[in-house]
Amino acid sequence: MTKSELARELGVPPDGRAALRKAIGLLVGEGVLVEGKKACFTLRAEAGRFLTGSLKFHPKGHAMFFPDPGDETNLATGLDLKALARVHIPRRDAATALDGDRVLVSIQQPNPGRITRSRHGFPQDPATEIRGKVENILSRRSGRLVGVFRKNRNFGWIECDDKAIDGTIDLAGDTTAQPGQCVVVELEPWNDATTTPRGRIIEVLGWPARQAANTVP
Repeated sequence: MTKSELARELGVPPDGRAALRKAIGLLVGEGVLVEGKKACFTLRAEAGRFLTGSLKFHPKGHAMFFPDPGDETNLATGLDLKALARVHIPRRDAATALDGDRVLVSIQQPNPGRITRSRHGFPQDPATEIRGKVENILSRRSGRLVGVFRKNRNFGWIECDDKAIDGTIDLAGDTTAQPGQCVVVELEPWNDATTTPRGRIIEVLGWPARQAANTVP
């Protein structure tokens, strides 16, 4: 149902619609409800292809998704959690998730008519073709990342080696860090992967080890 259909079905008066929208938003944020086509909401357990779990990024940039094996709603989906104990998430489908985040993932079933082959020419196990897509970030493990502060005139940014960040982080606010120093940055809310993340430097770690060694008298 849509929000309006839910309001009519539940008999919510006009002055209670805002509270209903807020409640729906909270349930979506918790992964209980999922929003599908035409702004219709469905219980995740009934949708059948959504799982919650944690994300771990690979050094090459993609991520692996690990469903929560004891989650009651995961079990209620009827999906084989043993076969889906580790699901590949392409970098383009990881949205704004960071390493260690708890996320809601939609399982993309492989095309049974397509057989992929390994580099040795042998057919791959169909289970290896299963992919996932991050639909919602339920909770951040941490919004703090380590990087190197850079500056060009009045514009500052942080170069981050974290594989979950495809690029740099724009500096928000002032900092006492000097260009080239290692810093800890805390991200501001970041929900759109097409935009550059912004963050504030909350700690200056100092000069990189190699540069520090070169400055020792």
